[in-house]
Amino acid sequence: MLFLFFSITCAGFRLESLEVTVGSIQKDGTATVNEKIKLIIEGNSSKDLYDSGYAGNNTLAFWSMHTQIKDVKMHVNSGKVVVQNFRLQPQPQSGCNPFLNLCHGELRLSYTASPIIDSTTTGNAETRIVQGTGLFIVEQYKPRTRKYSVNPNAFYFTTTEQGGIILDNNIYFTIILPENSQVLYEEDINPAPTELSGSIPGNVKKLMWNDMVMAKFALTFEVEESLDKEVTEFFTAMLDNFQNMLNSQHGLSLIAIIAIIIGTYIYVNTAKKK
Repeated sequence: MLFLFFSITCAGFRLESLEVTVGSIQKDGTATVNEKIKLIIEGNSSKDLYDSGYAGNNTLAFWSMHTQIKDVKMHVNSGKVVVQNFRLQPQPQSGCNPFLNLCHGELRLSYTASPIIDSTTTGNAETRIVQGTGLFIVEQYKPRTRKYSVNPNAFYFTTTEQGGIILDNNIYFTIILPENSQVLYEEDINPAPTELSGSIPGNVKKLMWNDMVMAKFALTFEVEESLDKEVTEFFTAMLDNFQNMLNSQHGLSLIAIIAIIIGTYIYVNTAKKK
């Protein structure tokens, strides 16, 4: 009886579930990550501590230190990706049980994870990506087709000694693929997902893994862009490059040269008519 009273009144947090969802995958492998970390809050002091974080101490370091839960963190490897647009939104306590003196809480994380860009090189961002970085390695091996391969080293889950990702029965890892993504072979996904939306070979929309060890994690898919989109992006890029040239230190000289060429053309045609 004394043990029951002690366990109810003392501070404590337990992980109820973790959902990590990767989506909005871009051409360079940049992706949006959303995480839902659901907690069980036990005891008055824990509930007060949770409320203090909800009210004003809202940093990931605060929650990680005070909950002492290893999965209160970002599940990407900061040595392999650049994290931007980070947001942390704790939710109000809910589902409270007065008899057991516990409540449920939730931390919602969202951020973008991008490949690392080599600032010492020249060219566009896609050509300056540091090899082996980003959640996905992207290869454009056809004019309108990109191949995406997941980068297991860019994630930060608990792993085995051999590097396999450990997913307990309360941890859910989901990847939402871009529109019109094609998975060509069953061997392109390892291990087989717990849930799969789509068909192989064919269009796949979403994959989810849960309650397993993801040894030798692999995922490869292709995205083929329409010809209309390629043409539009070509002219958009051309206009952007032209605008960048105008805004550069040689922009005024370029404008002067264009004006001279146009003026000369008009003068020559006028002179011919006369």
